[in-house]
Amino acid sequence: MKIAFYKGTVKGYKGLFSLAIRWWEGGPYSHTEVIFSDGMSASSSFLDGGVRFKYIEYNPERWDIFEITDAVATEREVRQWYEAREERRYDYMGVLSFIVKFLTPDPMKHFCSETQAASIWKMKNPKTIGPNALARMKGFLK
Repeated sequence: MKIAFYKGTVKGYKGLFSLAIRWWEGGPYSHTEVIFSDGMSASSSFLDGGVRFKYIEYNPERWDIFEITDAVATEREVRQWYEAREERRYDYMGVLSFIVKFLTPDPMKHFCSETQAASIWKMKNPKTIGPNALARMKGFLK
């Protein structure tokens, strides 16, 4: 398995979401994807509305990709985690709770880095981990 961190910016008003995440977290990333050995990717995407599987062509100008060497879960377990949650909605409140502390993340909705923190590394409190925080925790970003 690999993990991809998005450093590009979508055109138009949707790109403001990426810029806001990067600014708030003080890092280059605004989104994450897990990449399985068969090339399929999985995440919870703001643009796609929630948890989904998708084939993505990763342009190295827009993505940084790293091999996962310390996974707690097997690739099969990670895929099953996503399958069990496929089509759950994107957790806007969860993302906004990084800024507005009194907002409550929805346990039935998910955002990108939360899904990797929970499925690959089985971290406690995955709803507190943004893309740049995850990259720093795992040593992909200094």
